[in-house]
Amino acid sequence: MRRERSFGGRPEDVHEVRSFVAAAAGEAGVDLFAATLAASELATNVVVHAGTPFTVSVAVGPGRLRVELSDGSALAPVARATDHDSANGRGVPIVQAVTDRWGSGRRATGKVVWFELDRPVGATG
Repeated sequence: MRRERSFGGRPEDVHEVRSFVAAAAGEAGVDLFAATLAASELATNVVVHAGTPFTVSVAVGPGRLRVELSDGSALAPVARATDHDSANGRGVPIVQAVTDRWGSGRRATGKVVWFELDRPVGATG
């Protein structure tokens, strides 16, 4: 099943994105913490770096979740080296650490950044 929701690009949208993705993660039976953390980081990146309205799409299957965020900026996300005193720059490494796969691609009107979780809750490995 696939669902989609649009957001205005405001800081308060990040909370709504977490709630939207949490519902899908529960339905898919994947790690709720990983799904909401990755979605929160990507939504925050849109708000801070793209500054445009964005759309979140979720595709749910048994033990599988794919989340896509599409925004109006063509700038691809970049994993940056940070030190302990850096105020930002940790979003992409966090997404890399908690998801099974992630990536980005250009669209005619901006980009899409996505991640996938495909280990059901309680699975190891």
